[in-house]
Amino acid sequence: MFTSVIVLTFSILPFLASSAPPLSRRQSPSLTVKTEDGLTWCRPYADNMDDLLASFYEPTSINITCWTTTTMPDEKGIVQGSKLWLWAANVTNEGGKPVKGVGTPKTTEHGCWINEMYIQAGKLDLKKELKSCGDAPQHQVFYAKNGLGFTCHACTNLDKPECQRTWNGTGGLTPLNPGEPYPGYLSAGCWKSGTKVNGNGTWVRLRDEDCYVSPDQPNPKEWHGNPAPKCSS
Repeated sequence: MFTSVIVLTFSILPFLASSAPPLSRRQSPSLTVKTEDGLTWCRPYADNMDDLLASFYEPTSINITCWTTTTMPDEKGIVQGSKLWLWAANVTNEGGKPVKGVGTPKTTEHGCWINEMYIQAGKLDLKKELKSCGDAPQHQVFYAKNGLGFTCHACTNLDKPECQRTWNGTGGLTPLNPGEPYPGYLSAGCWKSGTKVNGNGTWVRLRDEDCYVSPDQPNPKEWHGNPAPKCSS
């Protein structure tokens, strides 16, 4: 009787071993890597569509702590075929000051986003080596239908005289000439319902300027990134 129990015990050991889940590989809290040869950039969002926060003119050591995927799956967010962006922690600009990109709850207070094609990682699989930063921060850009920039309104109800006040929108950027609209992509801050123009009543408030763009101005094929939220007021 005792012998049969021993045989049974040893016979189930291979089954127990094969059914056990594999041990997960421990991910690094950070990796120190060097940027690629030549000029590379670190940006406030995980895409190519905002001002540079830091520039690297030669291979430079940086600490990357986590990864995310761009919200702009086209040339606005993809670099040489890669959608993967890394958070570079505690990067400083040319003046030696820490830069502050738009991070996630899992990133450090200071840092910026750099695409994986701008770093020397060898054969490392960065998505396995590092933890995820979570979803990329919301960022949406749009372009003018006329290609020349936007006219901004003070508010969205054109029945009100104060909403008839307009000026050339810059989104906080520098136009070619003072007083002119900025002729490039601008970032959407939020959207708000207003007077319908050509049947559309959705107005966009610029992220970096307190004004609204009427629905007839943006090029419908030139919206990139996750939609901006509804304005709170």
